[in-house]
Amino acid sequence: MKSRIILSISILQIIALFAYILPILRQAQATSFSQANANLSNPRLSVLGRIASGADILANTGVANMKSSGEADNDTLNIFPKDTICFNGIAGAGCSPAGATPYMVDSTPTSTSFSFHPTATQKINAGDMIVSTQSGTISINFTPSSTVPSGSYLLITIPANTSGNPSDSMPDVGAFDSAGLTSGNISSYINPGGFSISTASLNTANSKHTILMTLSSALNHGTNYSIVVGGNAPYRFINPAPASSHTTRGTADALTIGLETQNSMSQTFDQTNLKVLLNDGVLVSANVEVTLNWAIGAVNQSDVLSIACKDTSSGDTGNAVGTTNSTSVPFGSLTVYNQFYISAHSHTINTNASNGYTLLVRQDGDLTSGTATISKTNCGSTVCTSTAEQYWTDASTYKGFGYGMRGTQATFTTGYRQFDTTDKPIMSNNSPASGATSYICYKLAIAGTQQAGMYFNKLTYTAVPNF
Repeated sequence: MKSRIILSISILQIIALFAYILPILRQAQATSFSQANANLSNPRLSVLGRIASGADILANTGVANMKSSGEADNDTLNIFPKDTICFNGIAGAGCSPAGATPYMVDSTPTSTSFSFHPTATQKINAGDMIVSTQSGTISINFTPSSTVPSGSYLLITIPANTSGNPSDSMPDVGAFDSAGLTSGNISSYINPGGFSISTASLNTANSKHTILMTLSSALNHGTNYSIVVGGNAPYRFINPAPASSHTTRGTADALTIGLETQNSMSQTFDQTNLKVLLNDGVLVSANVEVTLNWAIGAVNQSDVLSIACKDTSSGDTGNAVGTTNSTSVPFGSLTVYNQFYISAHSHTINTNASNGYTLLVRQDGDLTSGTATISKTNCGSTVCTSTAEQYWTDASTYKGFGYGMRGTQATFTTGYRQFDTTDKPIMSNNSPASGATSYICYKLAIAGTQQAGMYFNKLTYTAVPNF
């Protein structure tokens, strides 16, 4: 009886010893992948800060002031124009998918303030969180050292912050948030390359998001495979906010992603740890100065009629007169009455202004010689004005001085208008222009009773870039 008891204890000891060393044997059998690496399509850190104490954002304002200490982000060095920002209470739900109103950053005038639009429609309180999420796909390439049969498992472990809520769409400090990815939908946002899976699950515990995939095809030793996790937002892991060790901007935070293959008994074939590096964004800025080049060009007498300064479609019988230069319109001696005299200038404009340009003209008054004047034209029985053109074809009845425009960017291209003493547009374009050329046609007719003398006035042109 005594010997039996001793034998039983020995068997139990052996079983216990075997149970103890089996995991060690399994671990010893595991090998590293022949090759493996991980890549983030967007390695930029998310932003997680707070509104500064006493710096409530009131309705109809668009400037936020950040706390300068104690948060993952204490400055605006990782906040850039066109970033999407949300403001959340302490229990906020992030910017996506069910979070607060999104705003767009306009500028960062100081290291702790930024402007945004649209303006706030309700009060945002001091202490509320400032959130800007960054996310992307996670790509892993790997080559197994061991052949893994169908029905086995591929595991990916991604750092999680399980001290808070690791799936609320809020950036987590030093860890990924699973956001819209759940155990129920993870299969839809996994894209295997070179192999296939039947099911996938996502579980979060022990500071890890674990993706467990059941293989429906084998992984062959020495063959390269790939897998991409994540789809369009919000079905992606949200990138971490800076870790507490991220005290210097521009220094990357390194996080570990685990990759492992197992059989149905949880025995490991291959395993490895992969590093991904996340860093602040880099704002590239370059100020392209606005350019506006404009030239007034002479038009030869022989070219005046060829640029359609005559209202030929309405019977205009005007004659061209002397060649202009860039600063004068010499009509010369007027010895024939009840007839049109026509001259012209060209205007050529180049500008890179985002909304193009406008060219304006005004005169200082009517053509004058002493107390005598040549008044502005009425054009015809329907009177033209400084803003409305009419055909001007009868020099016997309608006298005076006026102008017409010809060219693709001219404000009008048929008929004539009166000059005015206030600026009126004669050329424009709503986008940048290169070599835009139009012509202004000067037209004059006098009666035989016009008092003799040297008549003159002054035209002022102004070119304005539009933003």
